Amino acid sequence: MSTDTPTNTLPDPSAKAAPEAPVLERRDEQGGAKFKRSIYALPVTVDVIVGSARPTVTELLGFDEGSLLALDRGVEDPVDLCVDGRVIARGELVEMEDGAGIGVRITQVVDVAEDALG
Repeated sequence: MSTDTPTNTLPDPSAKAAPEAPVLERRDEQGGAKFKRSIYALPVTVDVIVGSARPTVTELLGFDEGSLLALDRGVEDPVDLCVDGRVIARGELVEMEDGAGIGVRITQVVDVAEDALG
């Protein structure tokens, strides 16, 4: 059996703790710019809302080829451009010059930040 006195492994409460080194934030401006560029390059789906309707289920079940669904807007009314369900702009439908379909000419950009504040 050992008769050695056990050593105290707990810190001495009367001893002052060493001051911690300050944490410095390093802002990598080049990395931040690269991050912004990568975010800006992300594709976003834009939904173009021409109008809406609220038919009953019975009316829906009665649809056949050639049925007509009346919308809440006129042909000349602006369409809404939406991202993630939020209107970001309004515009008018136009036929593309090359005849390759239709497009939207932007007529109004909605202030999304103002809209979000209510």
